[in-house]
Amino acid sequence: MKSLENLRKLGMGLKQMAYGYVAHPMTRHAPLRIALNMVGWQLRSRLARGNHHVRWISGTSLLVHSGMTGATGNIYYGLAEFHDMAFVLHLLRPRDLFVDIGANVGAYSVLAGGVCGADVIAIEPIPATAEKLNANIILNDLRAQVEVIEACIGDSEGSVRMTCDLDTTNRVISPAEAPAKSQVEVPMRRLDLALQGRLPVFIKIDTEGFEGSVLRGSQEVLRSPGLLGVSVEGNGSNAYPGLEGKTIPDWMGQFGFTLVSYDGSSRVLSTDPSSYPMHNLLFVRNLEECKQRVASAKSVEILGLPV
Repeated sequence: MKSLENLRKLGMGLKQMAYGYVAHPMTRHAPLRIALNMVGWQLRSRLARGNHHVRWISGTSLLVHSGMTGATGNIYYGLAEFHDMAFVLHLLRPRDLFVDIGANVGAYSVLAGGVCGADVIAIEPIPATAEKLNANIILNDLRAQVEVIEACIGDSEGSVRMTCDLDTTNRVISPAEAPAKSQVEVPMRRLDLALQGRLPVFIKIDTEGFEGSVLRGSQEVLRSPGLLGVSVEGNGSNAYPGLEGKTIPDWMGQFGFTLVSYDGSSRVLSTDPSSYPMHNLLFVRNLEECKQRVASAKSVEILGLPV
C-alpha cells in the first residue's frame, strides 16, 4: 500500500511539473534549458539530500532542498512567478523600501535586496521557515539591507495559531477548525504598527487566505502617497468578511489603487487585468510613474535572456 501511495504522489508531482512547464511564459523562450533544469534538479536533490546552494540571478543564490515547491520553480524557470517577479525587478530602485509579507524562504526578498538594491522588511511567521529565510539573507550578504520580522500580519495585535508543515501553503487556523496535526502559535501584528512609520514603495502579500485581515490592518500604510504598488495573492471576485464584505479590488480602490496586469517580457503595464496571466492580483497607484519606472529599469538576464 505504501508503494502504491508513493507512486500516486509521484504521478501527481509529474503531472504538476508538466502543467507548469507548458504554462510558464519562459518555456517558449528556452524549452530545452528548462527541461534540463528540471531533470538536473530532480537527480541532484535525490542523490544528495539536504540543502543545495543554487546560483540564481545577477550573482544571487538560494538554499534549496527537495520539496520546496516555490523555490524549485526558480531553479526551473529563472523566475517561478515570471510576470509578478519581473514587476518587482523593474519597479524597485536602490534604497526603495519593499515589504515582503509571507516571505517564506525569501525569494522575493533576495530579488528586491540582492538584484534591485532595495531595502527590505521580510515578514515570515513560521519559525522553521524564518530560519531558512535568514539563511538566504546571510548567504547573499543582505543583513544590512533586509530586516526580518517573525510575525503574522493581521488586523489586530496579539497571537494566532498557524499550520507549520505545509511549505508555501501554511496558513492561519480559525477557531472553528479542527486542530491541525502540526501547528504553532505566533505573534500577530498590524502592519501599520509593525513598520513603525517606515513607508514602502511596494508590498507583496502572500498569506494563504488571510489577505483580508492583512489589508484591514494596513490602512495607514495604504494611504501613504509613496506606495506605488501592492501585490496580493487572493481572489479578485470574492467578498472578504475582513474587508467589510468588499472584494479586494473594491477595497484597494478606496485608496486610489487600480487593478492591472504586467507583461515582464515587453514591460507593458495594462489596465486590463486579463491581459497577462499573473499569479497574484497587482494594484498600482500613479500609473504613469509606474510605467516610466518599469520602462527605464535595467535589464536582468534570466536563463540567458534579457528581461
